[in-house]
Amino acid sequence: FIAKLIEKQFSSDLLNSTYQNNTNNMREIDEIIIHCSATRPDQNISAADINKWHIKQGWEGIGYHFFIKLDGTVERGRPINQVGAHCKGHNSNSIGICYAGGTVRYNDQAYNTDTRTPEQIRSMYMLIVILLYCFPTIKKISGHNQYAKVDCPCFNVEDEYGNLIKTLEEQSLFR
Repeated sequence: FIAKLIEKQFSSDLLNSTYQNNTNNMREIDEIIIHCSATRPDQNISAADINKWHIKQGWEGIGYHFFIKLDGTVERGRPINQVGAHCKGHNSNSIGICYAGGTVRYNDQAYNTDTRTPEQIRSMYMLIVILLYCFPTIKKISGHNQYAKVDCPCFNVEDEYGNLIKTLEEQSLFR
């Protein structure tokens, strides 16, 4: 069931790389950290755009491992077996997921808010479930705002995903 669900939403290239990276020189991963791009919902950005922005900041490339576009498409960022650059002090043991959005403009001022589309919400949930399946060592799902004085990801990750690991364990779906 899970395999069919995954195949419907995610490309085989994305899935193959996730599984391959899980077995080849993998670092210890025990957390997923969620981010937003702090862009407006009318900005149709991609992982390639984030990559360019991060290189301009002097980084090696995109700091997130996955990026979720407005239409729910999940794109690869930094390979999972490489340490991310998305949450200071928590990169070595985590996977970073970023969604496009998180900011709206009103009267020439920017406001941080949850701008996720239904497609992004669905893809994020499914991606998290896949990652929990691939990495049974993951024990925590957090928002960037739990580690820094930022609004990112502009929704309460604890409210949305706080019981997901426990629920999946109780249902014995894959742990």
